[in-house]
Amino acid sequence: MAKAATKKAAPPANAVIVFFTFERETKGAVRYQETDNNGKPLAIGEGAKIGALYLRKEAFADGHYPPVITVRVNLNGGDGQ
Repeated sequence: MAKAATKKAAPPANAVIVFFTFERETKGAVRYQETDNNGKPLAIGEGAKIGALYLRKEAFADGHYPPVITVRVNLNGGDGQ
């Protein structure tokens, strides 16, 4: 039986979904680079919304750094909702 095609739901109008791939380790952090949906790196001025993202190594308790991460930024105007 064939699998039904799945379609990703679009993020709400007040949210941005951004994809990142592992780029390198630094002394105390892990650097991820923003990519498009196909994994192509994006730069500021080329469609990137964030660019590079540094996460402290302490965020990864097991020491494993995932090769791809997805970040959702809620644009709620500061009303806390």
